[in-house]
Amino acid sequence: MSKIREYRERHELSQEELARKLDLDRSSVAKWESGRNKPRLNHLLSMTKIFNCSLDELVVGGKEMAVSKSVNCPHCGRKLNSYTVDTTSTQRTSGTCPSCGKRYTVEYGKGKIKVSKN
Repeated sequence: MSKIREYRERHELSQEELARKLDLDRSSVAKWESGRNKPRLNHLLSMTKIFNCSLDELVVGGKEMAVSKSVNCPHCGRKLNSYTVDTTSTQRTSGTCPSCGKRYTVEYGKGKIKVSKN
């Protein structure tokens, strides 16, 4: 069940946060991720809704995972845009914050996103 950990981390959830969403304790999630226990079908189905994926993708794996993340301006902290972050490539874009007028660069991909000042 290592896919659970991959999806949980891509969605920036701790074991505790995922467990809370599933009305469980953290140790249940930890046991699934380590392979000591397997989740019940109702928990798997709930996780497909949380992670916006199919049951097959969660259990077996499938298409590359992508997550939409929003970013804040590194200068003033105001919300900028949302970016779809995938697991296979890295992209880079620059822009100007509409609030403070300062430039920023966004590097995103491989499940991570980084915003820096220009």
